[in-house]
Order: sequence, then C-alpha cells, then structure tokens
Amino acid sequence: MQGLEAGTRLRYRLTLASGMLECLGFAGVVFGFASLVFVLKEDGYFSHLCVSVPGTNGTKTTTDCTMQDEQFSLVFTVASFLNNFMTLINGYLFDRFGTMVTRLLAISLYTTGTILVAFSSAAYSELLYPALSCIAVGGILLLLTNMQVGNLFSSHRSTIITLYNGAFDSSSAVFLIIKVLHEQGISLRSSLLVLSSCSVIHLLRTFLLMPKTHIPYPLPQHFTYGLNCRKANTYNVEQFERMKNGGVIASQESPAEPEDQAQAQNSENGTQPYLCHIFRSGCSSSINFPACHFGKLYGLLMALSAIISLLQYPCFALVKGALHGDPFLVDAALSLLSLLVFIHPLYVLIHCRKVARQREDNTQ
Repeated sequence: MQGLEAGTRLRYRLTLASGMLECLGFAGVVFGFASLVFVLKEDGYFSHLCVSVPGTNGTKTTTDCTMQDEQFSLVFTVASFLNNFMTLINGYLFDRFGTMVTRLLAISLYTTGTILVAFSSAAYSELLYPALSCIAVGGILLLLTNMQVGNLFSSHRSTIITLYNGAFDSSSAVFLIIKVLHEQGISLRSSLLVLSSCSVIHLLRTFLLMPKTHIPYPLPQHFTYGLNCRKANTYNVEQFERMKNGGVIASQESPAEPEDQAQAQNSENGTQPYLCHIFRSGCSSSINFPACHFGKLYGLLMALSAIISLLQYPCFALVKGALHGDPFLVDAALSLLSLLVFIHPLYVLIHCRKVARQREDNTQ
C-alpha cells in the first residue's frame, strides 16, 4: 500500500509539473500575436493592402499600410473572441464527456492551427483567420482541462489554479521567442512545425497523466488515473460516477468554511449571491460552485468577456481614423470602465459582513 501511495504522489506531481509547462509553453500563445505581426509583415502578409502615397512639394513617396494593420487587428479580434466565446460550448463538452474527449479536441484544433500558420504565405494571408482561431480555442481548452489539477492538492488548490492561469498569460512570450528566432534566420514555418510536433507530448500526457473523466473534489483516498487507473478501489469508481452525474459538491462533503457557510445560508433566501459570483474569475468559479458545473460556468464567464473583446477592433479603427493616431481618449474611457470592477468585491465585502453580523446575532 505504501508503494502505491508513493507512486500516486509521484503521478500527482508529474501531472502538476507537466500541466504547468503545457500552460506556460502552449495554451495562451495567441495573446503574443503582436510579436508575431512583425514576422508576418516581414514575410509580406496582407502587403497588397499597402498603398503608395505620393509626396507633396517634391517630398518622397510614402507607403500607407493602415489597411494592413487593420487586417492584423481583425485577425486577433476574431481569434480572441472565439477563444472566449467558444468556451461556453466547450465547457459543456468538458462537463458532459470528460477530460480525454475535451483534450483530444483541443489537441486537434491546436495542431490544425499551427500547421495552417506553418504552411500559410503572403499569397494565402487569409489562412491566418482560421489558424489563429484554432490555436486560441485549442489553447483555452488545454487550460480548462488543467485547472482541475488543483483538486489533487486540496491544501494548495487555489494557488495551483492561480499559477496555471498565470502560466497561461505568460505563454504569450512564445511568439516573442519566434520573432527573435526569425531575426536569427529561423523561418516561421520551422518554428510552427516544432510547435505542431509538440502535440505528441500533449497526447502522451492525455493518456498517461490525466483522467478519462474528471478529477473529483474532495479527492477520494488513493485516487489514481492513467494506465494504472484499474487499480483504484471501488470507492474511487463510485466517486467518479458521482462526479459524472453531478453528485460531488464540495460544500456537501467537506467542512464548510465561513464563506461557504455564508453562501449556503443565503442560497435559502435567494439566488442573488450566486448570480454575482458568476462574474468572478475562473479560479473562483472552480472553488465556489459544484465541480460538475465548472465547465459551463467558466464558459459563461468567458463568453461574457468575448462580447467585451469585440470592442478591440472598433477601438483600433477609432484611434487610427477619427482620433488621428492619438489613443488618449480611448485609454481614458477604458480606464474609467475598468474602475467598475471594484463594485463586485465591495458588494461581496459588505454582504459577508452583513451575514457575519446576522450569524453573531443568532448565536447570542
């Protein structure tokens, strides 16, 4: 039994480390698209949209590539929109069919996207639209399936989920590395083919270091997965089935924290606190809601952010056009809108203090 426990702990750690590398090196690369634009411009993508502007009073002719810049901006807007909005559908698939099916879909989309970029050219610049969209959707799916790894380490669950999200954002540096390599003479095709070949690693991790369905929370004793998952005891299998059917709810099977008790008490009086919690980050959603609904709630969260992301292109067009390249007014407006995010944490603070006072009054 001790040997089994040691092997299980090792598998947990390998899953954690490999998941961190997966998020850091692949999941969010699309958000480094600004670095890739330099490479694409050098290779002539959308260069046919650049026009020559004759000079006045004998000055030299200049080249106006505003339309080219707008195309690159539109490519990123479409990709980032689908990255968020498709999570609503993919979250349901994750809840319904489990980790393996979702990861196979993610790997297929990601590989398709990297291959499309690798074999695109200036003559087929439009391939960037499906390519970047596939990379974006595949990447967010990899993050979605990895966030449950925090369930393996209950005492560090929130920390791990936060680290994975940070690694996802940091992976935007991959396209910066590709830009530097391109300056050293390594072609874009070669770099993207290397990324495509890494899908083999994702596949191995899917079958060896990830569960077929989900990682339940709270974690059953001696829970295992991968090739040796048949060695799991009957209790683990029962927990797995409960998870699949929506029966594992952390607040029911683990000692309730003060915040959880406040949520439970207020759920009897109405659903308003839960509606407010929907607008939290994905990290908090995976903690405050039943695990069987995590994919759908996280998808809803991302779909709402997708609607906001559609403002990127009109803002870019506004700066380039009516504002003559001066982004001050747009930046000021967005900064004021950003202040609205303080409303929810203030509401939660006031609400929790109110519940705490009610609890104290009831105990007296």
